[in-house]
Amino acid sequence: MIKEKILKLAKVLNTFTVDEMVTVLEETENQIGHYIESLVQANCLKKVSEKQYLYLKNPNNRLLQQKLKFEALLNTYNEEYKIRVLEEISSSKLMGEYLKYQPKTRQKIEKNLVLFRLTENLNNKEFRSFIISWNQRYPDQRVLRCDTNLRNTYNNYGLRKFLEKFSSKSLPKHALLGIYFPQFINMYFSKKAPSVEVCLDKLKLDFLKNQKRIEGNYFPDYKFFIKKLNSEFMPEEIEYNRSYKRRSVCSITFQEAAFEYLNKIRKEKSFKTYKSYSCHIKKYSFPFFQNIKILDITPEIFNIFILTLNKEKHSTITIRSIINHTLNIINLYCQLSRRDLNVNIKNEKAKKQIRVLTDKEVSTLLAISQQMYPDVYAFISTILSTGLKQSEILAISWDKIDFKNKRILIDGYYFDKKIKSYTKKGFIRYIEISDNLAEVLKDWKNKYPKNWKYVFVTKASDITKNFTRNRLNPITQRAGIENLLLDNLRDTYVVNQIKQNISIIYIAQQLGYTSAEYVCRRYKSFLEKYTIQLSSTQNCLEII
Repeated sequence: MIKEKILKLAKVLNTFTVDEMVTVLEETENQIGHYIESLVQANCLKKVSEKQYLYLKNPNNRLLQQKLKFEALLNTYNEEYKIRVLEEISSSKLMGEYLKYQPKTRQKIEKNLVLFRLTENLNNKEFRSFIISWNQRYPDQRVLRCDTNLRNTYNNYGLRKFLEKFSSKSLPKHALLGIYFPQFINMYFSKKAPSVEVCLDKLKLDFLKNQKRIEGNYFPDYKFFIKKLNSEFMPEEIEYNRSYKRRSVCSITFQEAAFEYLNKIRKEKSFKTYKSYSCHIKKYSFPFFQNIKILDITPEIFNIFILTLNKEKHSTITIRSIINHTLNIINLYCQLSRRDLNVNIKNEKAKKQIRVLTDKEVSTLLAISQQMYPDVYAFISTILSTGLKQSEILAISWDKIDFKNKRILIDGYYFDKKIKSYTKKGFIRYIEISDNLAEVLKDWKNKYPKNWKYVFVTKASDITKNFTRNRLNPITQRAGIENLLLDNLRDTYVVNQIKQNISIIYIAQQLGYTSAEYVCRRYKSFLEKYTIQLSSTQNCLEII
C-alpha cells in the first residue's frame, strides 16, 4: 500500500524529495527510503541527486501496480477474514441447505466465496492473473480452474444462486435435454408420426411426475429440441423416417437405404453409437454415392470408393469402419461380398513427424509451466527425463517410486478411466530417473501433501487422459511453441539420449519396447547424423 501511494504522489509531483514524502505519508524516513530504493531498482523512479528523485514513465509500471495490488489483497487474507466472510452463510436463511452438502462441496464453496469477496474490485482478466499469485502464496487452497462464470453468478445474483450451482440435485438445462432427447426422437420417428408439440407434452408429463427426483429445473422449451433435431439429422432423413415410405428395390437409392440402416441402429443400439455411425456415413459415404441406386453399385465402383479413402490419408481403423457401414447398407437390398473387392486397405496416412525441441524451448517451457501449473511442470519433467507414455505416467503411484535407488516401477497403464496392470512381463520394468527429476518429484510431493495415492491425480476414477490439454495449451502459447504434442517431448528425450552416446537397447527399454528395431527405424536419420559407434546401433542399422 505504501509503494502504491509513493508512486501516485511521484506521478503527480514528477520530481520530489524524501522529506516531502515523509510529511505527506507520515512514515519514518528509513521506511520511505527503503521503499523508494526498491522502486528505483524496479526502474519506476530515478535518483537525480542525494535526496531528489524523478518519476519514470515506464510501461511496466502498470504491471508493477497490479502486482502491488495483488500483494495487498493477499496480505489482507487470514483466518479472521475467512471467518468474517463465512458469517454471510451462517447469518442467512440458506444455512439449512448449506449443511446438506457434503464436506468436500462445503470446502469448495467456502474457498470460492472467500476468493470472490477478496477480489470483488477486480475484473475477470485481473481475477485470472490473481489466481496464479494466489496458488503460489497459498498452495493448500490452490484453485485449478478460474471459474469466472461462477464469480459472475455470485456478483450478479447473490448467495442463493451461487449455492444452487453446487446443488447435486439440480441439473443444467442441457442435461435435461440430453435425458429426454432420445425419447423425443423415438416418439417423433414412430409410425404415428406425432407433431413436436404432442411429443413434448407427453415428455413434460413424465418430467412433472419425476419432479421430486429432478428438483429445481424447468422443462426445456420446444425450440431447444428442434435446434438439436436439425443439427443431428438431415432434412431428407427426417422426412424419410416420418413418412415410412417403402419403395421397390429397383428404385431405392443409397441415401434412402442409409436412412433405413441408421433407423435400425437407433432402435437396436444406444444413441451415442447411432451418432458415431451416422457421422461416418454422412461424412464419407454420402458424398461419393449420393443418389446412386443400390442395384447399380458394382464391385468396381466400390473399389474406386476405397481408393478415394486411401488417398485422403485416413487411419486404417477409420477406413475399415467406413467400409463396414457402407457394405451393411448395400447388403440390405443386394449382396456385395468382400471377396469381390480386390483393393487392399492401405494406410497412406503420414507418420507422425519427429519434432525435437531445442534447449532454449525446453528451458522456457519448464520455466513457464513451473510458474503457472506446478503439477504440469512435474509431468513435463517426467516425460523429458524418462520418455514414458502419458498412460504410463498417469498410472504411477507414490509407492512405486524408489527415491533411494532412483528408479520407478512401471507395471500398469491408464485406459478407459481405469488403472490396468500389464499382463506381459516384457512391459513390466524399472525406469531409472536422474537426480534432477528426483528433486522435482520430491518437491511436488512436499508442496502438496494431500495423501494422494497417484502422483498426478487424486483418484483413479478422476483420471482423464486429456487432463494436461487444458493447461498445456496456455503454457505453449506463452512459451511461443505452436502445436506441441506430448510425443514431441518423447522425441526430444530419445534424441538427447542419442547425442550422449547412450545404447539404443537401453533407450528401447526405457521407452517400453521389447526390441530396439523400432527405435532404430524411427530415429535412423539422427543415428546417422551423430554417427554413434555402438555395436547395438550397428546391428539395428543392419536390420533396417
